[in-house]
Amino acid sequence: MVPKIVILHEYGAPRHFIALDYLQKAGFIGEIQSLEFNLLIQIARGMRHFSGKKNSKTFYNIKEISKLFLKKDQFVIIGAAPYDPIIPLLQRLKTRNKVIYYTSWPFWNGDRYVKKPLFLKQKDVWADFLKDLVSVGVTEAACRGVESLGSHAFHIPHAVDTQIFKPTSTKSEKSIILFVGSLIPRKGIPMLLDMIRANKWPDKTEFWFVGTGPFKSQILTMTKRYPVRYMGYISNDQKLASIYQQANLLVLPSLDGTDIENFGIVLIEAMACGLPVVTTDCVGPKEIVRDSTDGYVISQGNKEQLREEIVQLLENPRLRMAMGLNGRKKAEEIYSVQKIASRWENVIEVVQKNS
Repeated sequence: MVPKIVILHEYGAPRHFIALDYLQKAGFIGEIQSLEFNLLIQIARGMRHFSGKKNSKTFYNIKEISKLFLKKDQFVIIGAAPYDPIIPLLQRLKTRNKVIYYTSWPFWNGDRYVKKPLFLKQKDVWADFLKDLVSVGVTEAACRGVESLGSHAFHIPHAVDTQIFKPTSTKSEKSIILFVGSLIPRKGIPMLLDMIRANKWPDKTEFWFVGTGPFKSQILTMTKRYPVRYMGYISNDQKLASIYQQANLLVLPSLDGTDIENFGIVLIEAMACGLPVVTTDCVGPKEIVRDSTDGYVISQGNKEQLREEIVQLLENPRLRMAMGLNGRKKAEEIYSVQKIASRWENVIEVVQKNS
């Protein structure tokens, strides 16, 4: 049993750590403390929105992070972007505590950056930090990335609660193509909207959008002329699962650019609900989806191929069902919270034993 685990993450990312919550409920972890270190952004948001709640959260993070750096022998999971300038502080944590580095970023050779180094030796300090450190990579590609700098990497994907996200026999009378995620260019929204506008769709076909972002207003405008419905931003898992359950398939036409699709949690949520998925060959999705088995993996930016695979699934109920069953099986065997919790338990025990 681990008395306490501190998760030090730039943005908190609670969806990334539901398997740790499961271990806490099971009694393997006593307490989980989640701290966000993007303090300047938090302060700016609090001032912009005049939010006492946001300011209170910021002060809590400042106080608790300050205390963390004064302590030792803590169990800390660090989720910081590669080459983040906070690295000198992370080095201090490493020398005094049991540390796991958590990442989904696969590119450590200097070709791409989440955050470009600000000072000359920043990359060297990061390499020293990762050397001989236990890391958790969300994808195999992420594991290979940190292993190239001497880290001992364990592959632990994101998890899905298969008791909430599950198939039902209740379906809408309509043929629903679902998108869930941020309404931003990286998710392929411009291409998806262009495809909807450029084609005639069968009666009772609808494209449902769940999420928010800069394309929200364009989607709302399209609801007046095209088979498009905007469902809003939904954070409640039960409500989100009920929308997946009404749909016929999920689309995630992401693009890898300066930023990349590191994983795609919506893919495993949809698969857990028995939906076939259509996605692209981005870093994360191509590790999750087996093409023509539990969905289709198409070339990035290929609007015509996206349309073809959607139509193929709409016109073939048996194919949809077969792919959906395969996806559900994969979700249960690989991505269920119980399976992922077991992987986390193993890594935590390794760190405890070697510390």
